[in-house]
Amino acid sequence: MSNLPTTVVLLDPSSPDGETALELLDSIDDHVALVVILSGPSAQSLRDFAAAERIDVATAGWIYLDQVTDRLTYTGYHVQAITATGPDVVAELADIAATTVTRRVLLPTSFGGADGLARKALAARISAPVVVAEAPAFSR
Repeated sequence: MSNLPTTVVLLDPSSPDGETALELLDSIDDHVALVVILSGPSAQSLRDFAAAERIDVATAGWIYLDQVTDRLTYTGYHVQAITATGPDVVAELADIAATTVTRRVLLPTSFGGADGLARKALAARISAPVVVAEAPAFSR
């Protein structure tokens, strides 16, 4: 992991709101670590893609991360991609935060949950701020 302050961003490829944490990136987030969990509910679209393409879930995860990384690198961020096996997302993110200088952790709307328990559990395990993206406004 990097010795430079890094913003850790969780992605949820199985949710329509799974990339909302990317909207929280700003000029302080020069170094970004994108994280995808390869098991549990957030990996369902990866499992579906892997089955359709006859590849393993890890390969599907890397393909997805490559696509998101390309988009962010184009905007000037220094991006690192990380796959984590899960299934405990909080534990995986806490491990990542423990092995890097973490500026903050950004979570998609889909991770926040109505009760915020997962965010609170993560915030209790790491010293960096944990921010959950707001749900997108409904538009017609």
